[in-house]
Amino acid sequence: MWRHTWFRILVGLQLVNFAAMVLLEQQRRTIWDKEATNAQKILDTKYFTEKTEGDFRYVARLLENFAVDLSRVQAEVARSADSAELIRDTRERVLKIEAALQKLQPEK
Repeated sequence: MWRHTWFRILVGLQLVNFAAMVLLEQQRRTIWDKEATNAQKILDTKYFTEKTEGDFRYVARLLENFAVDLSRVQAEVARSADSAELIRDTRERVLKIEAALQKLQPEK
């Protein structure tokens, strides 16, 4: 009898764990899809616009959003030292985008 009760509890816990993993994966995909959309907007601004000052302001505003999101993630990582590796890839992506945009800005 104990065996069956514990078995049911363990199966229930595994199902809850699986559901949590699915939700985390969905959240991760949503975040990366949003980042990809913003990066595509930046690339579209680079290749397919007249490159007016308004476009550069738009890109700068997007980069500010990246900076705010990155600072939020860094604050969360500071609270949870176990996920320090997760931030490294995001930070490198943002720095590469910023470097590419700085090359695009017209020199004054």
